[in-house]
Amino acid sequence: PISDPSESSQRLPSHPVVKVATALRNLPNLELRRQASAEAQVAALADDIAYVSHDVDDGLRAHLLEVEQLLEAPFVGPIARRIVKNAMPGRERSRDIYGITRTMITLMVQDCLAESRRRLAALSPASPDDIRRAEAPVVAFSEQFAADIAELKSMLFISVYRHDQVMKVMTAAQGIVRDLYARYRDEPAEMPSDWRSAMATRGSMLPSHAARVVADFVAGMTDRYAIAEHRRMFDATPDLR
Repeated sequence: PISDPSESSQRLPSHPVVKVATALRNLPNLELRRQASAEAQVAALADDIAYVSHDVDDGLRAHLLEVEQLLEAPFVGPIARRIVKNAMPGRERSRDIYGITRTMITLMVQDCLAESRRRLAALSPASPDDIRRAEAPVVAFSEQFAADIAELKSMLFISVYRHDQVMKVMTAAQGIVRDLYARYRDEPAEMPSDWRSAMATRGSMLPSHAARVVADFVAGMTDRYAIAEHRRMFDATPDLR
């Protein structure tokens, strides 16, 4: 590993790791060992709440999960059991899904508010710097709640993220990306003119620079555009549904 850019730059001046390490070293002190600001902590936890609840919602709506699978799951289990118990005969499944995810969001927000108030009261910060110097985040779930959500995420990883149907689509999507990258790398004329110009300019320096242009072009594609391009060039694009 390259630990000190000043020692390695003479031996490997153009090595990508040396360049990145040197650039990071020249940045102002980012104080990465300190906590994020309170606002950033709120944003991070809001993301967690949104992702967990939406992943359960998506899994249920796509039939990757069934409500019955959630009955013994951490955190969401009691919610699912209560909704199933109170469900009327013939009730639409979508109403149960809505009830589960709505209650999940409510409980996560309530726990976060209660725990964050407790931590703020204990810390009694006088300035934003006090929050950044704290030993732990001040905006957080309670310890047991965080453990339950972590366990739920583990269950979702197996049942949703790594579900056979999902992995089949992921494998097909990876094939599309691989095909597009190889075609544009070997035949830059297939790319739009501005990207061809960038390819010609940077490609005159190092092959890795030209490869970076192609990778950036592919990375910036929407799913729909990538599928359309693959169909245009190969006429054998899998249906990613």
